[in-house]
Amino acid sequence: MHSDHILLSPDQYTRMPWKNGLGVTLEIARIEDANGVLFRLSQAAVVEDGEFSDFSGMHRTLVLINGDGMQLTHTASSGEISRHHLTHPLDIARFSGADKTAAHLTHGPIEDLNIMVREEEVISYVQALRSGLSLEFNETDQTLFDGFYATDNCVLLITPIATDAIPFTLNLAAMSTVRITAPVTLAVQKGKGVAIQSNFLPHNA
Repeated sequence: MHSDHILLSPDQYTRMPWKNGLGVTLEIARIEDANGVLFRLSQAAVVEDGEFSDFSGMHRTLVLINGDGMQLTHTASSGEISRHHLTHPLDIARFSGADKTAAHLTHGPIEDLNIMVREEEVISYVQALRSGLSLEFNETDQTLFDGFYATDNCVLLITPIATDAIPFTLNLAAMSTVRITAPVTLAVQKGKGVAIQSNFLPHNA
């Protein structure tokens, strides 16, 4: 038993309908305070073209994890239009949850990973990690959520930082998540996935 991580398997995810009723989400992790959601990590299937739910007040990061592509068109309240073309697994789009976002599927249904954080209070660093790459998770008092979502069956080498603990290998099945709870370096020895580092923003003096 290791105290520096928590394993989350797909049978632990919470199945729930989209706010707009057009799909279903598997909620992996959710952190709230008295004012509502601070952080949410979820997986969703998009099976047809349509508009995304309104998540005003949240910043969104979306990662294509399966399928042949999707185009996102975002219309801001100012009327400004921007687009993302997600064409390969682990392509990433970042946008405001307040945008009116329309999805167009390029070649059939896709699956994506969604990371949402409260704007102006939390920032989330999301990146693809493939075999041969590593990332340090520092786990400070500003950390809200650190973790890695496996898009393939993965072999991870986890090395505790600044302790005498011995590095250990973790086999992580596809669609599973490891939540990091202590300072470690995570190296992907086999497979690929998505690393998430979410932290509170420092308050302005």
